[in-house]
Amino acid sequence: MEAKGLWTSPGGKTPEATLYAAIIREIAAKGTAARFKKHERGVFVAGKGA
Repeated sequence: MEAKGLWTSPGGKTPEATLYAAIIREIAAKGTAARFKKHERGVFVAGKGA
């Protein structure tokens, strides 16, 4: 995601957890306009806003 310019890590110790939380927050805030859609537990796919 970082290589494609979709997200950059703030430099924390657990970037995977930070990214997961950011995706979940975006889905909650933007709903169907979010860049991601939750497919199943721990799996996301590009949404319509991507």
